[in-house]
Amino acid sequence: MRPFRGRVFNNADTQCQGIEGVPVSDGLHVVRTDAEGCFELPGHDDTRFISIHQPSDLAVSCHFIRTDAAVASYDFAMRPKPRREHFTFVHIADTETAEMGDWLDELKDFVRDTRPAFLFHTGDLCYARGIDWHSRNVTSTNMGTPVYTSLGNHDLLTGDYGEQFFETHVGPVSYSFEEGNVLFVVTPMRHGDFEPSYSQARIFTWLQNLLALFPQKQPKIIFNHDLLTNGPNFEFGDGNEDAGNVIELNACNLKAWLYGHWHSHFHKRHGSDGPISLGTAVVAKGISLQEGKHFWDGGWWETGPDVEVQVGGTWVPATGVAVTPRLPSEGITGAWAGTAAQVTSYEEFEFTFDPVETTGVRLIGNTGGQDHFISIGEMRITGLEGSNCAGPRPPPPPPPPPP
Repeated sequence: MRPFRGRVFNNADTQCQGIEGVPVSDGLHVVRTDAEGCFELPGHDDTRFISIHQPSDLAVSCHFIRTDAAVASYDFAMRPKPRREHFTFVHIADTETAEMGDWLDELKDFVRDTRPAFLFHTGDLCYARGIDWHSRNVTSTNMGTPVYTSLGNHDLLTGDYGEQFFETHVGPVSYSFEEGNVLFVVTPMRHGDFEPSYSQARIFTWLQNLLALFPQKQPKIIFNHDLLTNGPNFEFGDGNEDAGNVIELNACNLKAWLYGHWHSHFHKRHGSDGPISLGTAVVAKGISLQEGKHFWDGGWWETGPDVEVQVGGTWVPATGVAVTPRLPSEGITGAWAGTAAQVTSYEEFEFTFDPVETTGVRLIGNTGGQDHFISIGEMRITGLEGSNCAGPRPPPPPPPPPP
C-alpha cells in the first residue's frame, strides 16, 4: 500500500504558504503537518478518506477527500477565521425523515437568529431515503452555518459494508474539529441495522492517536449517536472485554458526551465533578394531558398537579402556568357539580407555561384513593416553534434607496 501524501496551505495567501501543525488522518493514524504544510499517512486496509482537523482559527470548505488511486496529492486549502472565545452550537438528533417539513424552516430561522458556531446532528437520518434527503437539504450552505453529522444505528444499511451509503452521501464516520478552546470529537455508533466495516478496536486506536496530539487538559466534547455509559467513569475500550485497553476520558478533561438515539431528553452529571451527558433538549411551553380511568382505589389527583421543569439537572417550578378547563383535582361542574374530581375518567386538560429550555417536564401532586396512584391515558409535551426560540426576530433591513 502506498502512503497518502498531501499538503495543507493558506488559501488566503497569494503564495499558498503551507500551514504547520494541522492534524490529518486516514481514519486510523493521525499526524500533524510539517513546517511546509506537508504530511504523509501510511493508510490501512479500509482507508477511504483523508480528513483534516479544523483548528479554531482555520476553516476548510470540505474536511475530507475521498481516496482514489488517481489522486497524487491530497491537498487542503484552508482559510483563516476569527477564533471565538465564546460560542454556542445547535445539537439535533433522530430527525428520521426524508420529507420537507416546517421543522426545517424553523431550524433555519433558529440558526439565523442565534448565529451558532455550527450545527451538529448526532445521527439517525434514517435509511437510504433519509440519508439522501439530509445530504441535500441539511447542509452548511442551506443552514447558513457549518453542519456536521455522526452515524446512527439506522444509518448502517445493506451494502458492501454498513456505513457505505452514509460515506457516499455524507462523509467519514470519525473526525474532529475545534471551536474556541474545545476539541470536538466525532465517533460512530458501534452497532446498527447492518454491521459496519470498522471495529471497536479501530475506532479506539484512531481516538488514542488523535488525543495524543492534544493537551490532556484541553476541554473535550464527544459526539456519538448513543450514550457511552450511565456510570461516573467514561472509559472508551478497544472491544476486548477480558483484557482490553481503555482510554480514561475523565482524565482527558471530557466535559460532555452528546448523543441522541433514545428519543428522550436526558441530562446527567456523571459523578460530582465529572462529564455531562446530554440527549437532545427541547424548548417546552405546555402539556396536553388526558387522564386514564379512575378506579375505586385511586387513579386521580387529590391536589394540583403542579408543573416542574428540569433545568441544569435540577427540577424547578415552571412559571406562568395556566390550566384549562381547570386543575384536574378541582371539583367539576354541570351534572356532577360539587362532587369530587375523581368521578369522571378520561378528562382532557391543557397546561401552558412560560417557554423554557429543559431536559424534562413533569407533573407533581398528591394522589387520591387508598392506593395512591395516577392513571394517565396520554401526556404530550408541547414545544416552542424554532423560529421563536431566541425571542422576537430582528427587524428586516431597510429597503434600498431609490435610484
